[in-house]
Amino acid sequence: MNRSFVKWLVFVLLCCVVPVLFYGFVIGGFVSPLVIMVWLFRHLATGFGALYAIHLLVYLPVLYRVASFLSKKMVNSRFGASALALFCGAAVLVSFLPMYGVAHSVTRTYNLYQMLVRP
Repeated sequence: MNRSFVKWLVFVLLCCVVPVLFYGFVIGGFVSPLVIMVWLFRHLATGFGALYAIHLLVYLPVLYRVASFLSKKMVNSRFGASALALFCGAAVLVSFLPMYGVAHSVTRTYNLYQMLVRP
């Protein structure tokens, strides 16, 4: 297995499913970086585009480091292919959980698809 392919695959999966704090827990709640990217392109011309870009500048390097660490462990492991398959399957299953959008005053939760199509 090529380590760079594994690293980028893990990075993309982490960007899609890992919930991160957005605009403070009180207002924004937990969303994935993929949702922040979609919101950035929707509101690129407004002042909120800079806010979304700042969040991505903070979270993407952290997720890249985590993906680099995980890929090193997966490639050097004896069961690297099965660990990668298990990680990919778990990431897909996590995206169906209604855990995004949780904030201080929000009681409704969303899964990843609902967050992406939400206006």
